[in-house]
Amino acid sequence: LYPDYSFVSRYNLAEIYYEYLNRPKESLELLEFALTLTGPSRFFPFLYDLLHRTYRYFSNDARAVHYAQKVLSLPSQNHLRRRAYYTLALSHAGKGNKDKALEEISSAGKLSNAPDEKVLTSCIEAIVFFIAGESKIAYEKAKMAINISGLPDEYEKALGIFTMAQSLCDEKAFAEAKALFKEFLLISGKTQKKDIFVNRNIDYAKKILLRR
Repeated sequence: LYPDYSFVSRYNLAEIYYEYLNRPKESLELLEFALTLTGPSRFFPFLYDLLHRTYRYFSNDARAVHYAQKVLSLPSQNHLRRRAYYTLALSHAGKGNKDKALEEISSAGKLSNAPDEKVLTSCIEAIVFFIAGESKIAYEKAKMAINISGLPDEYEKALGIFTMAQSLCDEKAFAEAKALFKEFLLISGKTQKKDIFVNRNIDYAKKILLRR
């Protein structure tokens, strides 16, 4: 009676695993299985969006790029397109092509002027500079990003502070980095968003604080 049910239910559960339960492996298994099923066409941009973000979590750059490009090839909503550009930007940055990465960031930035999305775009830009080995610029970009006002949640601010802390570690400024990692843990404890990347950053910050 409901041929789409298996597809949709798997996607919905995969999203819960990704966004709330910190179970990336199970999320990916469900998403990959959903690809083998027949589902409503309106769901495919969302499926590809979650796939490219999850593959990026597992550092599978080829698959992440593949599904990010599929998001952009469809009539997807702007927030999905923006995240696809982020994945492409981080892929280019990882390959040493900072200029191409910044072009993708620019494309993402044109899709929304909402404060939280502006902050997130600026944080991804800071991460691009961090990957490029330009820690001082990354720090300043992230610092500017978290000062944008009007955020409905502190998810984006937490990412900016985490990037600042990482940049300070790169500069061997461990005392200042430690203070920022502590601030990150406080803020991330308050944020409503607890996706798999937030949880990984929390684990990383705790390990750094124990080590230093």
